[in-house]
Amino acid sequence: MGNIDREFFFNEVRKRPFGGSLLPTHVTGCNAIIDYWEEKYPDKSDRWLAYLLGTTYHETAHTMEAISEYGGAAYFNERYGPGTPVGRVLGNTQPGDGNRFHGRGFVQLTGRANYTDWKRRLGVDIVSHPERVLDQDIATRILMEGSIKGTFTGVKVGNYLTNSKNDWYHCRQVINRLDKAQHIANLGKQFWGAISYTDEGQVGQAKHRPILREGADGEDVRFLQRYLGVSTDGEFGPMTEHVVIAFQADKGLSADGVVGRNTWTKLLGKTAIRDTVIDSDVTEDTQIAVGDRPLVRFGSRSDYVKELQRLLELTDDGVFGPNTLDTVMQFQADNNLQADGIVGAITWTALLNQ
Repeated sequence: MGNIDREFFFNEVRKRPFGGSLLPTHVTGCNAIIDYWEEKYPDKSDRWLAYLLGTTYHETAHTMEAISEYGGAAYFNERYGPGTPVGRVLGNTQPGDGNRFHGRGFVQLTGRANYTDWKRRLGVDIVSHPERVLDQDIATRILMEGSIKGTFTGVKVGNYLTNSKNDWYHCRQVINRLDKAQHIANLGKQFWGAISYTDEGQVGQAKHRPILREGADGEDVRFLQRYLGVSTDGEFGPMTEHVVIAFQADKGLSADGVVGRNTWTKLLGKTAIRDTVIDSDVTEDTQIAVGDRPLVRFGSRSDYVKELQRLLELTDDGVFGPNTLDTVMQFQADNNLQADGIVGAITWTALLNQ
């Protein structure tokens, strides 16, 4: 995907979810997580990154710092001590384990069994020195690797956020069943809306993309379709060609429906429709027109969004926010459409003919 545009990212998250101001800990924590992502997982869906940023925001009480669970020794030993129901699940076997292995880090790692497991994974003795889970680098590794590989509960973010699934709600099961699931899902979507990419990173990606035209199929076509906001079936058919031609015409390119280096460069640039959501200030004038109505998605603001909301029987404020996104995805699922929250020609047609 290239490098994440940090300036754009922090300008956006300053507004939501941080409420208008950023503290140094917010910036440091976000950068640590994004740095790790760009080094280890740049080819994975950036929805994973967004969800883990939202999780960290929640689990650290909005600080984005690796913190200790609130409470004292007596409280932790009473709640997590050997012989208690929770303590047994957490593998606490020795007197004082409840306090010694209370929650720490970005995801509140808790219990002797988890600390022992991560001692092995990290190659760091966090059993003898559990306070080391508060080190930012260690906290980041536990968050990212545990969530992506599914070490906490047996399920991973990739089970819920895929090319065909946007299950932000149940993604909470990666960390802690469904506790605060909707709240954290909404946080993840807010961070997702802040993820954009630098021109350098995206143009570099264009050099490695193949020429595509009608009749092509496979993963490269799916990648293209995600950027265009059409159904990601991996088949370069008439609908994909139609949207490519519209995009090329809008960007002043040769509107031939063939996706070569120039088209890839425009698609992968900051103002193109990406695998992530459109910038919050984008209107229909800068989006690809599909049929009589433009493509709209999370972050869009326009009269077309108002029309969409009226069709969905929502308050027509013209802002494609979390509630509109959830309702669109439910409508798509109910009508056997790809539940990606993107309203293109197929979803518009279904809405207008319901």
